[in-house]
Amino acid sequence: MNLSIDYLGKHFENPFVLASAPPTADAEMITRAFEAGWAGAVIKTL
Repeated sequence: MNLSIDYLGKHFENPFVLASAPPTADAEMITRAFEAGWAGAVIKTL
């Protein structure tokens, strides 16, 4: 089943995006999330 979406000109393989939270605290954790199948991540701004 194809779950891909286009949102604001960006293509995502699926609609699942991690929010800005502890699972997106550093690049290693975000990389692991992508490897686990998450399509995107929101990171904190400074």
